[in-house]
Amino acid sequence: MVTEIMAVRGSSHRGLLIIAAGSVLFGFTGVTSKTLYARTEITPLGVSWLRMTVAALALLILLAFRAAPLPRPRAWRDVPLLLGLGLSVGGYQVTFFSGIQCSTVTSVTLIAMCTAPVIVALLAPLFLRERLTRAIGVALVCAVGGTALLLQSGGQVSLSSRHLVGNLLGLGAAFSYASFMLISKRVLGWLDSLSIITVSFCVASLLLAPLALGDLGSAGLSWGDWPYILWLGLAATAAAYGMLVFGMVDASATAASISTLLEPLTAAILAAIFFKERLGVAGLLGAALLLAGMLILYRQDDSSRA
Repeated sequence: MVTEIMAVRGSSHRGLLIIAAGSVLFGFTGVTSKTLYARTEITPLGVSWLRMTVAALALLILLAFRAAPLPRPRAWRDVPLLLGLGLSVGGYQVTFFSGIQCSTVTSVTLIAMCTAPVIVALLAPLFLRERLTRAIGVALVCAVGGTALLLQSGGQVSLSSRHLVGNLLGLGAAFSYASFMLISKRVLGWLDSLSIITVSFCVASLLLAPLALGDLGSAGLSWGDWPYILWLGLAATAAAYGMLVFGMVDASATAASISTLLEPLTAAILAAIFFKERLGVAGLLGAALLLAGMLILYRQDDSSRA
């Protein structure tokens, strides 16, 4: 019995470490996108479509080389789940970037990043029969609180009525991201991680195409911009999402959603290195609190289900 418990914890820790590594790759999205904005006239929605499309094409090629059947539903009742994966990923892009246009970047990022793990924690017991342990609850409070301090230290948070629409869109982004986590964990029983993210990006690319293609015509992209686009699509999207979903094989959805909060910490560190942005006292305190939450999560998460 002791050996079995240690094996479960070991696999859970391995899953969390894989998700943490993927979250670090996610953190490169900001600096890479900002570099593209400085070099070109591309819009955030255009960047989102390119990263989804590059990732989808690369994953389809990988599936072809694997010589395995393309992912498909077992029955008609599975179709909404597969569509939900792509709608969640595409919906996140649309709501997040539309929200930024109607509110401050900090407000929308704060709402989207900090609300998503809470949504997952509340819904996972209902949809996935996961048990919310005391340790995971403490880790959630520390990580979300630390992320909030970290994000607000770098910009302006506004909850005024003038920014209500944008902030509500940020909440929509949180629900979209949480939906992806919950659906991914649900379908891992009959789809592998590669199939899940391939379906997600293909559907998301098709969803975003009518909205983004018009923007790309005036983006002014050159061959010198494609290394950034490829890095964004292959590393910060395909590999990052792949590690997230693969890690959820061993980790609970709630623990996984908390681990993804390493993304804003990575983004803040990279911004400090490349763009000389300072965290300030509140940001450093938030980073410490976030890391404390991750330590609690790593040491005590048992990824158990009720």
